[in-house]
Amino acid sequence: MADEEPSKQELASERTDWARVRTALANQRTFAAWIRTGLAGVAFGFAALRLLQDVDPAWLAAAVGAAPLLLGLAALLLGARSYRATEQRIHADRPLLRFDPLGALASLFALVALAAYVLFALR
Repeated sequence: MADEEPSKQELASERTDWARVRTALANQRTFAAWIRTGLAGVAFGFAALRLLQDVDPAWLAAAVGAAPLLLGLAALLLGARSYRATEQRIHADRPLLRFDPLGALASLFALVALAAYVLFALR
C-alpha cells in the first residue's frame, strides 16, 4: 500500500506544474485586458474624430482623435510584447515558437486601425 502513494518529489512536481498552468492562464487574462484597453483607445479615437468632424480647423479634430488612437495602439503592442516575455519566462525549460501568432495579430490589428484612421481623417 505504501508503494502506491506518490512520493513527496512527485507531489512537488505536480504542484509546480499546476502553478505553471495558473501563471500561464493569468498571463492570458492580462493580455486580454491589454487588448480590451487598446480596443477602447482605438474606438475612442474614431469616435472623437467622428464627433469632431465639423470642427474647424480639421487638423484639430484629427489630432484630438489621434491621441487616444495612438495610446490604444501602444497598449496593443505593449500587451503583446509583455505577453511574449512572460511566456518565455514561464516556459524557460522549452523553446517557444519563433513565430508569435498573438504578437502578429496585435501588430496586424494596429496597422489596420492606423490605416483606417488615416483614411478616415483624410476624408
